Amino acid sequence: MDSTLSAKRWFAVGIGALTLSGLLSLVLVFARAPVISEWITDPLFARRCLVVHVNLAMFVWLLALIASLFHLIPRTAPGASPPVDASGLAVAGMILFVMSGGLPDVPPVLSNYIPVLDSGLFFVGMGLVALALAMTFATGRVGSTTHRPDTPVRPVLPPSARIGLKFAGAAFLITCLTLLITLWRIPPDLHPDYYYETLFWGAGHVLQFVNVAGMISVWCVLAYQL
Repeated sequence: MDSTLSAKRWFAVGIGALTLSGLLSLVLVFARAPVISEWITDPLFARRCLVVHVNLAMFVWLLALIASLFHLIPRTAPGASPPVDASGLAVAGMILFVMSGGLPDVPPVLSNYIPVLDSGLFFVGMGLVALALAMTFATGRVGSTTHRPDTPVRPVLPPSARIGLKFAGAAFLITCLTLLITLWRIPPDLHPDYYYETLFWGAGHVLQFVNVAGMISVWCVLAYQL
């Protein structure tokens, strides 16, 4: 699979997530408007929309952009395989957790870092997105130190951005590992508010390093293109 095509696909995933997030924000605004608010009888509708909105904007959009740039890192050796293109899996997951927002009687939990809907469909969807991202970042490019370009032309990413993106990819894998360890160790009988707050506390902190590394990498790309 051509890395440039994979990068475009991940970028499209990110733009789609950002667009859906924006549309949901409009839904939230109109749902509070007079007359329209009287048609909505579900008291948890706004909170469910908010949960989906936040995950689209702060999780899928940001990480899809990082995954897109990650695919542009030049191969480190002749014949080296590019990162796996799992963008289709991410789209499937995104569709599932967006659909879960329309399910009645699903309680939203506004936990820090990753708010959730206490529904199996939501977690399957988010899990597929996380799996797609992990498949993208779990490649030899994360630990490589050379910067051999694919072609003799000027590469899109400067060395500084490549380092930042590799750090972001490694940090995301650590995020997933932290989440799995917490899931293994956390008492299952906690109240949902405390359960999900505890579940995402450590992983959420590591996830901030992913976002910051991605942001700095984008700054490096923009400065390089000036």
